[in-house]
Amino acid sequence: MARGDKNIYQQQQQAAYKQAQSLAQQAAQNQQNLLGAVAPMYEQEYQQPGYSPQEQQAMRQAAGGALAGAMGAARSRLLAQAARTGNAAGVIPAEEQLAREQGEMNSQALGNLEQAFGNARIAGQQAAMRGLSGLYSASSQPLGIGMGAESSLIGDQARLAAQPSFWSQVAGRALGGLTGLLNFGRGGGAR
Repeated sequence: MARGDKNIYQQQQQAAYKQAQSLAQQAAQNQQNLLGAVAPMYEQEYQQPGYSPQEQQAMRQAAGGALAGAMGAARSRLLAQAARTGNAAGVIPAEEQLAREQGEMNSQALGNLEQAFGNARIAGQQAAMRGLSGLYSASSQPLGIGMGAESSLIGDQARLAAQPSFWSQVAGRALGGLTGLLNFGRGGGAR
């Protein structure tokens, strides 16, 4: 490569390096902006996943209220039938049975709710972790590309700087040939 070509190539490499460095800086700035805006939301979701305590309480009350309403209606029918027939003999055992059924249904409903709350908490934390992971990997990819380009350009410049110019190669070969002739003339040739 001629010395003039080498200078032009070095100038092109330096311009490409500056451009890659600018892209890497822009990617780093974009990454900071993105992380600053979105990461706190994912961290909040990780810290408080699932339903809020107010939502959980409202769901518990709704489940308990629905059961209480259904059992209250059944008790009212039972008492109305006893009053209509004038036979209250089976009211107390029937009320006890209703109370047992209401207790079982209430505990089953609340158990299902607690399981749903736990599943929502786990799903929320996993979603937050996936979101943060995707955010960090997506935002660091352009930065890695820019840094890789910078490293590649530096390596190209180092290889280019180590490569002798055309005239240096010609002079080196000429000196090598002269040295060989001088050694041959001194008796350094094949015997």
